[in-house]
Amino acid sequence: MSDKVKVVYHAPEGDSKVCEMGGHTFFDGRDTELDSDHDAALIDIIKGNHHFTVGGERANPKPPPAPPKAPPPRGGRSPHDQGDDD
Repeated sequence: MSDKVKVVYHAPEGDSKVCEMGGHTFFDGRDTELDSDHDAALIDIIKGNHHFTVGGERANPKPPPAPPKAPPPRGGRSPHDQGDDD
């Protein structure tokens, strides 16, 4: 017998209060029970989505920050410069 997993959708501010995914409809702030065996793939996807709480835990409360961009190199020659030094 499989277990039931409670999932809660947390709608982004100003966005739709309803989300449909994997054949299920999720309403903002309301529990939806998923079958841990039948819906295992969907549960794994939802665990990585910061708009959901799975089993009372919100694994990713905020989206990860974008990595900082490296500044362009200063001075020297570009690796594209392949001409003669003359």
